Amino acid sequence: MGGQTGSGEQSLKDAFYGQLRPRAKQGSADAANEATWMRALLAVVGKLLKSDKIRSEFLDNNGMEDFLRILMAKGPEWEPARARVARIVMDNFLDESVGAKTGVWPPRFTTQVYVCDTEGREFDDSCWVLYLGRIIKDRPQDTWAQELYSMLQPGGGAPTHNEL
Repeated sequence: MGGQTGSGEQSLKDAFYGQLRPRAKQGSADAANEATWMRALLAVVGKLLKSDKIRSEFLDNNGMEDFLRILMAKGPEWEPARARVARIVMDNFLDESVGAKTGVWPPRFTTQVYVCDTEGREFDDSCWVLYLGRIIKDRPQDTWAQELYSMLQPGGGAPTHNEL
């Protein structure tokens, strides 16, 4: 990851992680193409995260922030990518029955809206539960959000009014 891209303009690490951040305007043809590309890229990322070294580097380089950005991306074209991110997080960090390395992530969560709605903290790891609660409220049909939310809760459960 410390090497340079073929053009030498950026490191391989920056090029790789830069691909995980949605950029296209919602509803545009670019958004549909980007969402499709992201879904394919996520298939590879999910497998790479099985490696302790890569998982650690991913966390150190704010990869979970990029995952949260994907979960929060607007538009139906992102639904397959959102579901894939949820599955990757569960399979690599939460569900020991499928080989997840638990205890590495997540951090402590906050349900204090002012923390997560502060500029610069919008995609903080501690805000996942709050945002998943909002996703469930807005799109109750998204079973991936309910399953991920439940796995992030000690003891599982539905979001409370204070968390939304």
